[in-house]
Amino acid sequence: METKCVLTPVTEFTISRKMWLRGEGGVKSWLRRRSDGKMCCIGIYVKAMGASDDDITDIKSVACLIDAGVDVPYWMDGRGFDHIIGRLYRNNDSLNLSPDGRERLITEGFAANSIKVTFID
Repeated sequence: METKCVLTPVTEFTISRKMWLRGEGGVKSWLRRRSDGKMCCIGIYVKAMGASDDDITDIKSVACLIDAGVDVPYWMDGRGFDHIIGRLYRNNDSLNLSPDGRERLITEGFAANSIKVTFID
């Protein structure tokens, strides 16, 4: 299925801890997981930019959206794990981070692109 959503970059967004898919390892992570509707931090950001649930459900990464012809902010187009988006994926999915450490690293990763993250319960 091709995704043709239009994304409008935002400079701040909110991550609800109830809907945040994190700390389960990359194999179990999706932009939005169909089974429970939970989203990784990148999925939450992409949704804040205007993607629908259908656009990101069962999609593993932004690279899949790019392959489907979706324009994404330049910083999200790093396909390797040495890029900011790669660090965000790794920190989001890591099995070895404390909750506070994960939130700090996610906040710092988005802040590197002038994006403010707020976490709520």
